[in-house]
Amino acid sequence: MDGKTVRGSRTDGATVHLLAAALHACQMVIAQRQVAAKSNEIPAFAPLLDRIDLRGVVVTADAMHTQRAHAEHVITAGGHYLLVAKGNQKKLRKQLRHLPWRQIPLQARTTGTGHGRREARRPKVCTVRPGLLFPHSVQAMEIKRRRPHRKTGKVETKTVYAVTSLPPGQAGPAQLAELIQNHWSVEAMHHVRDVTFGEDASRVRTGTAPRAMATLRNLAIGLMRQAGWTNIAAAADHYRSRPRHATAMLRLAV
Repeated sequence: MDGKTVRGSRTDGATVHLLAAALHACQMVIAQRQVAAKSNEIPAFAPLLDRIDLRGVVVTADAMHTQRAHAEHVITAGGHYLLVAKGNQKKLRKQLRHLPWRQIPLQARTTGTGHGRREARRPKVCTVRPGLLFPHSVQAMEIKRRRPHRKTGKVETKTVYAVTSLPPGQAGPAQLAELIQNHWSVEAMHHVRDVTFGEDASRVRTGTAPRAMATLRNLAIGLMRQAGWTNIAAAADHYRSRPRHATAMLRLAV
């Protein structure tokens, strides 16, 4: 789950904000909902998920959605959650921060690109007692991220805490670290919509047109990913100059 504002849609001081549910592996958006004006993503969370069969699904979302009601909704629907705890859940984050992390050995180490920079991640996982201030929580996670600053070379360290309903038998440290890392793929898709398709520069404003255009961009990205493309800009150039290939992918006659 991740939200995005369509900045070019601003009319009378308001912009269209969309909350999307996307599959990690292929960046395919499977549901999208427009957030009500003068509101935020929180009320849109449950109605969007009501359109998806959550049985056997792990829901990941940013810290805004680390809400007790959201956790209950996901569990009731037969799914699991993995949610990050930040400032909006101060008591929960304090509990997580004071777990005996120093007594837990390092369980995995991964390297990769996060937010455009190379970084090393050191996750630790422990089971939690029923007294944790979050419903259905079974495991807690601490991830220390270290990444060098591009210009200065200074190493920046950040600690992230998360909580999940997944039991150890279903997800260990490596699997949980992968789920958190893959959540950023949804944010990356929104970046593609801006950079490759120029979404924020679009002046489409009327009625439901901004949401419809965002849906079409989501569809294009998803189809290109399914066709095996890893570079969406290159894929867009390819299909722009070879429209027959695009219609063939959609199984349309020209």
